[in-house]
Amino acid sequence: MDQTSQTTVTKIESRYTDVHDIYFEADIPSQDCAYNDRALIDVSTAGGKAMLSVAITALTTGKPVVVRVDGCLGYAPKAVTLVLYK
Repeated sequence: MDQTSQTTVTKIESRYTDVHDIYFEADIPSQDCAYNDRALIDVSTAGGKAMLSVAITALTTGKPVVVRVDGCLGYAPKAVTLVLYK
């Protein structure tokens, strides 16, 4: 598991599937995935839904976050923790 330093959410790409792309100001640890300009959140679980909610809050308020990733979820790192700072 790797993490970023504090960074900001710059964009959220949301789809009809259960995976959403969250883009950050800083690069994400690559985890040997194809892309490291975003982390993916799987919202098929309650925890994933909560992380998406935190990401939306961070985007709309401009508050910094730390992203922890573990492995790939398809083509980009899988977000497993999203810490919101005040």
